[in-house]
Amino acid sequence: MSSGKRALNRWGILGFCLIFCLSGAYGEIPSSPEIEQASAEFKESGAIESLMVLLVPLKRGMSISEVENLVGKPTYSPVDGQHYYATDAYKRIDKREIPLGLILDFRNDRNAPTGKLESIFFGPIGE
Repeated sequence: MSSGKRALNRWGILGFCLIFCLSGAYGEIPSSPEIEQASAEFKESGAIESLMVLLVPLKRGMSISEVENLVGKPTYSPVDGQHYYATDAYKRIDKREIPLGLILDFRNDRNAPTGKLESIFFGPIGE
């Protein structure tokens, strides 16, 4: 893949995240029934559309149990305090299909688990 296409892929992901964050900040806030429905759908299927609804009520400072009540148990946890949630969407990077998802970090700046949501990242997940 040419460096121009790789840059386009990076900007495409960045643009998607920026548009999503701005639409969440200024768009319609989902109602409680919408959040409950999205939560159930995401827990069952990992649907990216459901996750987009759930990102609005997901806030830093939430406890692990509050987060898991909203989005379920993580798909994968590579280290204590870091939770990965894969969706049904993928991003082609070079010749690999990388799942898009949510990475939630419950660790402070010294990588010590805090039990509270410290950072939220959406994008390709993998090691």
